[in-house]
Amino acid sequence: MLDLKKYNEEDPLKRLVEKDSGGRELSPMEPPDISNASVQPANFEKYHDCLKQLVHEHQDFNEKLSEFEKAILFFKENGLQKQDKIKDSINNFFAYIDHSILPHNRMEEKTLYHLLNERLKTNEMYSKNGSSNTVVDIMEDDHSKLIQLSALTFNLLGLATRLPDQNSRLIVLDIAIEQSMAMIELLRLHIYREDHIVFDLAHQLLSEDELTQIKQQMIPG
Repeated sequence: MLDLKKYNEEDPLKRLVEKDSGGRELSPMEPPDISNASVQPANFEKYHDCLKQLVHEHQDFNEKLSEFEKAILFFKENGLQKQDKIKDSINNFFAYIDHSILPHNRMEEKTLYHLLNERLKTNEMYSKNGSSNTVVDIMEDDHSKLIQLSALTFNLLGLATRLPDQNSRLIVLDIAIEQSMAMIELLRLHIYREDHIVFDLAHQLLSEDELTQIKQQMIPG
């Protein structure tokens, strides 16, 4: 039987999104302070249409993410009240992850990430801790964490609505809210890093022809 108290303390997915002060350094990908950061990258107007398209898709992601955050904060303040609109917002967000965000991530990995990672390694642009990891490796790791966190959060929120015992329901809801906020933070930071760092590196390191080819590969069908 799941020991919820122990789970909340030792959850490995929770630790995935916490900054590990004793672990590998992620410079230049350390979590930035994005509270007052500009939404649009500094070099956005110079970006190839391929990169601009990805930034525009991220803007839609952020809008959906804000709606989801409001719904989660409502549950945090009010508990699992019978608010169909709030529940619909949460269900819609997880459907949006499946139908939009995850396909977007897979497309990035197959097109832009693949070529950019090769170019970064050719130029020996690795993390500053002596490892062979590039910023692309870190972004791909974020994609995996998002899949794990979204599945965990969705299941916990569903479980919280079905448990008959009030105390157990509140404990599971608290864990679900905590994991939801971790997922929100992960996704926001990921989008910021891509827009302002990864895409800027692509702008510098990839040619016009290469970015044009990537854009063609991004077209469905």
